[in-house]
Amino acid sequence: TAAVFTSSQSGNWNVSSTWGGVGTPSASDEVVISLGHPVTLVANTSISGAATINGTLDMATFNFTCGSLTGSGSVTASSYPVFTTGGLNATTTFSGTLGTGSFSLVVNGSGSLTLSGSNSVTGGITLNTTARLNINHTDALGTGALTLAGAGCRIDNTSGADLTLATNNVVNVNNSFTFIGTHNL
Repeated sequence: TAAVFTSSQSGNWNVSSTWGGVGTPSASDEVVISLGHPVTLVANTSISGAATINGTLDMATFNFTCGSLTGSGSVTASSYPVFTTGGLNATTTFSGTLGTGSFSLVVNGSGSLTLSGSNSVTGGITLNTTARLNINHTDALGTGALTLAGAGCRIDNTSGADLTLATNNVVNVNNSFTFIGTHNL
């Protein structure tokens, strides 16, 4: 049975006290990283549940996979690990920051992810399958390339007005995609 693990202090992912002394998240669980708590990966980590990041997830040099991403915290890394999300096919918003360090974001599934924060992710963002990326900030894409890899993937400007991206990102169109919405991007 899946459990929800909420950080009770800063620490490494694999240490029980980080999660209130009740163990550590397993592959089927979901996590909440609380405000003010940096939690650091010490190995490649995968959970099929949601990741709510209101504190900081420090990926260090390790890959991280979760079913969905939400929250208002930050994701940091070094040495180009990969953050993969979307397996729950959920509709979520991440208003925090993807940045401070070098990593890439991969969005899978058929759900939608709204990025409404100012991001500095340098490794790029890739949309696979029919994933939808809602762009809601001029710096939402960071400085890396946007790769539209999945047949039928979708992008949208959900800011409520025309939006000019601040970073002039390279866009790689590897498959058919759809721009949804009524405001220019």
